[in-house]
Amino acid sequence: MQRISCTHLIALVALTACGGKPKPEAPAPVTDYTPYSTPARPASDGRDRNPAATTEETRKAAVLAEAIYFGYDQAALSAAARSTLDAKAAILKTSPQLRLVINGHTDERGSDEYNLALGMRRAAAARRHLQQAGVSASRIEVVSYGEERPAMQSHDEQAFAANRRDEFVVAGAQMSQH
Repeated sequence: MQRISCTHLIALVALTACGGKPKPEAPAPVTDYTPYSTPARPASDGRDRNPAATTEETRKAAVLAEAIYFGYDQAALSAAARSTLDAKAAILKTSPQLRLVINGHTDERGSDEYNLALGMRRAAAARRHLQQAGVSASRIEVVSYGEERPAMQSHDEQAFAANRRDEFVVAGAQMSQH
């Protein structure tokens, strides 16, 4: 049996009584993965805004920011991706001041060079669809990050699926109130 000195015993009692160093909380499990964040609202200029217009702006911003996902080693658009892109095109056609940057991403499987090329093919597929829907090519920029900016850091199928995506960044003036 190990002996404990009085000093060690007092320290142990003090740490126990005070609770010691708080344990960090475990992160909450991911239940509904959303790879994008809703853009911040612009600072108020002091004037009252129409709540319906603000709600519509928020809805449009969420639609424009919504990511699309791809199958393993694929750049073909799914029906869900085409539907999401059609909703983006409708907004872009009524807001000609807006531009869109499409960021293509991959999971970590494959070489760096292959993943950069695959990310570019994914972004280009989304751009083609938007152009076919009537959005001018001059308003769309494509970038590939390959595997360099994962949405999820894990090394499992859920993370791989979340990382095979195109993300959309809106550039330009504030959305119109149509």
